[in-house]
Amino acid sequence: MRVLIHSVGAGVSVHLAEGDDFTTFSVEVDDAVDLNRAAELLTGQVRFGSDVQAWVDHDWLVRAGGYNSGPRADAFAAMVAYAARKDWVDPVTQEIAGHVTRRTRNGQGRRSAQHPPNT
Repeated sequence: MRVLIHSVGAGVSVHLAEGDDFTTFSVEVDDAVDLNRAAELLTGQVRFGSDVQAWVDHDWLVRAGGYNSGPRADAFAAMVAYAARKDWVDPVTQEIAGHVTRRTRNGQGRRSAQHPPNT
């Protein structure tokens, strides 16, 4: 499961990709997106703890993924329970931690925010 953040004009858009993959969780951000600006625009959806960690709102994920009932909701709940056991869920806000990776502008390739490309 990936939360994708793209630049759109002066703003950003956010959506869920691979919503049926409950074995991984990350937040991919286009290189063109300023994290401070994204944090302002995505209040209630995603907040950034650092350049390498984002916290994603649990309720937003439920809405974005359609995890309201049935087997998908059960699989999502199991993923969140696993994340909670690893301390990847904020006990107060219920936000779920995701590792931030940056995408090149053309969407080709990913790189970890903590490992910038060689120059």
